Amino acid sequence: MMEKKRFPLRAKCRATFLHLALSLLVFAGVAVWLVVGLYPSFYFNMSGGVQGLMLMFGVDVVLGPLLTFLVFNPHKRLREIVSDCLIIGAVQAGALVYGLYTVYQEHPKLTVLYEYGTATALTHREVSAEPEWAALPDSAAHSSRVAGVAWTVFSQPHGKNTYQPPAKAAAVLAKADAAARRAMSPEEQAQLAQWEQSHGQVYVFAVIGKYTGAYVVLDRRFHYLTKIGEKEAGL
Repeated sequence: MMEKKRFPLRAKCRATFLHLALSLLVFAGVAVWLVVGLYPSFYFNMSGGVQGLMLMFGVDVVLGPLLTFLVFNPHKRLREIVSDCLIIGAVQAGALVYGLYTVYQEHPKLTVLYEYGTATALTHREVSAEPEWAALPDSAAHSSRVAGVAWTVFSQPHGKNTYQPPAKAAAVLAKADAAARRAMSPEEQAQLAQWEQSHGQVYVFAVIGKYTGAYVVLDRRFHYLTKIGEKEAGL
């Protein structure tokens, strides 16, 4: 009589934990890339870094080990086990490439500050699709960087679209800063006053990203200091 094989729970768990450990190493590298490179500073919440991190966690840490737990069986022949591992690896690699492509396309590439006081954080996908914006992030003559992302100031003197680095658009900056201050609530103005007490005169602008918007406070050299009053975009 053929002996009935027991369900290989322990072996499945060992294989799953091994796959999980390897996946966590890959995810750690991806997470550093997202936080430091693609969605730095206040852009992490504002432009979708949190959502990108969750997407990559699901793709890299959940999908692969889950497939391993479902498919792995030590009672199979070695050739079948290797074949299963290759298939799982191919599925996970394909999902990982898709996830990396998605978070790269949606990362903030250019922030455009308008003279009426609001700045918009544009994604790589949006900037690449618009010829007027595409060359700005890499042009030292037109943009500067705030928290690692290129900024440019938009104005329309004599009806002509003009883009300048913040340092060369003092009049537009002053107008935008004044508009942002008028729109702030008393509580937000009080927070701003505290930062000015410790850092001197600062710039404040309303910045709207894909997921949230906030008043962003910069020092006179356009270094990021803090954000105030962050809310979901559209509220």
